[in-house]
Amino acid sequence: MDPYSRRSTWNIIQRNKKGRVILLTTHFMDEADLLGDRIAIMAHGKLQCCGAPLFLKNTFGVGYTLTIVKKSSALSKVDNEKLKAVSSHVDALVKGFIPQAESLSDVGAEQSFRLPFSASNQFVSMFASLDGKRDELAIAEYGISVTTLEEVFIRVGEIEHEEQAMDDKVHQITNGIQQAEKHSDNLVKEFDGNENSPGKSSPDPENQPPLAAGVSESPSSKSPCTLSFPFQANHFRFARRKY
Repeated sequence: MDPYSRRSTWNIIQRNKKGRVILLTTHFMDEADLLGDRIAIMAHGKLQCCGAPLFLKNTFGVGYTLTIVKKSSALSKVDNEKLKAVSSHVDALVKGFIPQAESLSDVGAEQSFRLPFSASNQFVSMFASLDGKRDELAIAEYGISVTTLEEVFIRVGEIEHEEQAMDDKVHQITNGIQQAEKHSDNLVKEFDGNENSPGKSSPDPENQPPLAAGVSESPSSKSPCTLSFPFQANHFRFARRKY
């Protein structure tokens, strides 16, 4: 749909939505933000979240985005080294007020940062410092915006992907434990079958030396206690049963 037709459709929906329930599906998050009173986001075929746009931004948002645009006329007269120095000074100024600030990009005349929600009380002082150093840092303009619904959509998809990967890992570990337990049970059954087989004489307890915890018999001994099993607990269990 071309931009003019899209805008006309938006106007029609906004004029006629009062007193009606309109269900709209879209991949255009700006459209969902503008028209939706409640927004539901699906990922991997499952409903992940539902709520008002502001609620979703506060819940899944990653903070504010600060964008600083430097004067292109001033930058054209300096070399790359001086350009890097200007970017470093801007970075130091922002992180001086907000240490948790994250540098997102520094391309051409535009430099952007991610700021946490909790740092909003530092914005006034930071903006005042930016205004006072406009000429020194060759700043043409700057602006700040809250998390967009597009970023929320991407974040929800990432969370679902991480949870799916964790579930797969837990399932893999559980299967490994079950296989190990099955292998141990088979060894126990095999040992019990060998002990109860006809014609096999049992050792005389009176002629066998007593076993103490932490003491093992020599490898040449014929006692069942010298048998080795994957689980040491089984080894001592059989020893207690025989002696």
